[in-house]
Amino acid sequence: MKKKQATLIIISLMIISSLSGQDEFKPPGGPFVKIFADYHANSSQETGFEITRAYFGYSYKMSPDLSGNLTLDVGNPEIDINDSTTVNTSFQQTVFLKNAMISHKRGKVSLDFGLIGLKQFNIQEKFWGRRYIRKSFQDEYKLGSSADLGASITYSPMEILSMDYTIMNGEGYKKLQSDKYFKSGVGITLKPIENLTLRGYGDYLNKTEAQVTIASFIGYKIKEASLGFEYNIQNNNKNKAGYDLSGYSIYGAYEINNKFEIFARYDNLTSSTLTDETTPWNNPKNGSDLISGIQYVPIKNVTIAINYQSWNPAESGESTVHGGYLNFQYSF
Repeated sequence: MKKKQATLIIISLMIISSLSGQDEFKPPGGPFVKIFADYHANSSQETGFEITRAYFGYSYKMSPDLSGNLTLDVGNPEIDINDSTTVNTSFQQTVFLKNAMISHKRGKVSLDFGLIGLKQFNIQEKFWGRRYIRKSFQDEYKLGSSADLGASITYSPMEILSMDYTIMNGEGYKKLQSDKYFKSGVGITLKPIENLTLRGYGDYLNKTEAQVTIASFIGYKIKEASLGFEYNIQNNNKNKAGYDLSGYSIYGAYEINNKFEIFARYDNLTSSTLTDETTPWNNPKNGSDLISGIQYVPIKNVTIAINYQSWNPAESGESTVHGGYLNFQYSF
């Protein structure tokens, strides 16, 4: 509780400092829209057009140091396939409040407060760069949420080093419940040489059993090409003892010219085997995922990708699912 009160005091002081002396500042801002859609056909007999995500929001800069963001996330509720009490439909859409935050940045320190975008896999997602096709590894396999209620602070003492600390509810932006438990996360980003990025992150949520997540990332990017690798571990998933997850993701791209780019990605997810069990607890969802294709940017704010995707399940007797996809991303 003392930690929470101290955070609120720091935020209040920063806001007051930012708002003072801004008489000549003309605040920019405006609405934004981003939409993900696709047409797909695969060997599991799923074929059709789909809008997978839509973001509607408004950003506003109140002073040179202080800004705000409000974002609505419209998408599939992603019902748990292991929950027999719910009905899953790929075309069902639900509206969530994704972000409702203020951000303060001055010098080497930046602070976010409210329903904030988290830094757990932010760098990996930007490096992958194709959220409209597939979420980054930790987001895709539910090792963490992309947003939550809380506060984060980032300190960048030098150009090659950045450190961040986040305290949050730990439930994600789709379950904005409040209890006595908080999730804390610490990350370090290092850029020792030009074009190379190293990232280490860990978080801790202690309920009935302590859930611990460790993530590492290395990425190298030059003008025409990029290559990234991440490895992730989560012990006591959803605070259940012995329910461990681990996996890795490798992705790369090569720019042919300013309109065309080829890309590929490979994921592998595994889980632990519980005492007295013979198969991993998450076996129905374990497996490997392959994506490869070509991306085309005909005009600004419009991106199209033709790609092949396959899912090779770990469960014995299950067949590999192959599919062809035409993905779109457009914003305005």
